[in-house]
Amino acid sequence: MPHSQTTRLPLTAAQSGMWYAQRLDPDNPIYNGGQYWEIDGQLDPDVFEQALRQVIRETDALRTRFVEDRDGLWQLVEENPRRVVHYLDVSREDDPRAAAEEWMWADLTRPIDLPAAAPADLSAFALIELRTDHFLWYHRCHHILLDGYGSALVARRVAEVYTALAGGTVAAQNDWRPLGELVRADQEYRASERHAQDRAYWQAQLYDRPVVRTLAGRTAAMPRRLVRSTAHLSPEVTARLRDTAARAGVPWPPVLTATFAAYLENLTGGEDVVVGLPVTARVGQTARATPGMVSNVLPVRLRVSADMTFTELLTQVSSRMRAALRHQRYRYEDMRRDAGLMGEDEQLVGPQVNMMLFGERPSFAGCTATAHTLNLGPVQDLSAVFQDQGDGRPLRVDFEANPGLYSEDRLALDQQRFLAFVDRLTAGGDDPPLGALDAMLPGERDRLLERGAGAAPGAPSDRTLTELFEEQVGRGGDRVAVVCGEES
Repeated sequence: MPHSQTTRLPLTAAQSGMWYAQRLDPDNPIYNGGQYWEIDGQLDPDVFEQALRQVIRETDALRTRFVEDRDGLWQLVEENPRRVVHYLDVSREDDPRAAAEEWMWADLTRPIDLPAAAPADLSAFALIELRTDHFLWYHRCHHILLDGYGSALVARRVAEVYTALAGGTVAAQNDWRPLGELVRADQEYRASERHAQDRAYWQAQLYDRPVVRTLAGRTAAMPRRLVRSTAHLSPEVTARLRDTAARAGVPWPPVLTATFAAYLENLTGGEDVVVGLPVTARVGQTARATPGMVSNVLPVRLRVSADMTFTELLTQVSSRMRAALRHQRYRYEDMRRDAGLMGEDEQLVGPQVNMMLFGERPSFAGCTATAHTLNLGPVQDLSAVFQDQGDGRPLRVDFEANPGLYSEDRLALDQQRFLAFVDRLTAGGDDPPLGALDAMLPGERDRLLERGAGAAPGAPSDRTLTELFEEQVGRGGDRVAVVCGEES
């Protein structure tokens, strides 16, 4: 393609992190983000494709490919690359939804060769007809191009353009900035005094960081695909949580973070808890108005003690999250490097709390749409994903995890424990100490103690404690055996 039709840009720091992570594990599709919108109503496929192609022309990130040469690593924004918009009619299949999901997962789990990938390889779109009045709009995009915020910008714009075209009008011009402005803002930040201040903040937070605590009790390599368990908080429990937040004067996101932090501490022990917090990292108008890859993960460090009440924890979490968000542009990859953590199994955080607080749902010329996530991105341990789609619907809670650490049954058990723990945490309207609560399910602790006690009389008297301990590890090495004191 002629040079005049291509814009060459360096990568943002977030993109560089994604590039090297993928290059270290080139066959791993975990870095493909995927979702679909379920659209109820009579949708015109031709008008939809027209709207989608217009938005692709408007979006630099969706026309980008990557090259590496002796001068460095670059992204090339092409003016008019070849694109395919897939249309699938599965309405005649025995199970249309199953057929649609099979096609989407096959596309989502296809590895992407970043240096060789064209824009059409890095992102894909498909409109799938389940019935004449029921469609799925599928969008897959490598995270080097778009984060969740950027994908949401694209979805809202497609809905806006489709609605205008379906009504015989032209959509108002959007206010998106060129990708080059996002790159320039990132470069200016990394050369600024603010970057140095953010680095100093995180070094102070993490210099005496605790050992990462996980529900699995061990680490594993980045998986190729996640396991997921889905449930919902009942409207009653959700209302009680909101009432607690209102009484404490705390916003909704810290409440969800605090509930999971209390649960994590209850099961893993120790008062020093670090929770991973995915954030948009979009500071300033340029970042908020440019589809691209900017998101980050922050290690939020908390003190959770048995004599602390939930209200006290809420206040602390809200304060710590506000402080962390003031420094959210400093990259997680840089924090690890500053801490001397270079191996894949050396992490600053274990479990994460990911909050997807959707605004108004997009409408396609009056056709309502509901978001469904297939893969939000890489998770090395476990992510508790809270999805609040409004309209009075129950709060959805997804536990997504590394299958090398959590089986489907184990993940479902952890989620069941968490939901029951939140119920007990908010029951009765009082504010008991966190140590008075038990994250185990009713009767579960007694059954475990009975199982352990039953083995004791049969143990040979000439066996040492070390030998018995090693034998028990062989039986259940994936479970936490002993927590003593607090690691420094």
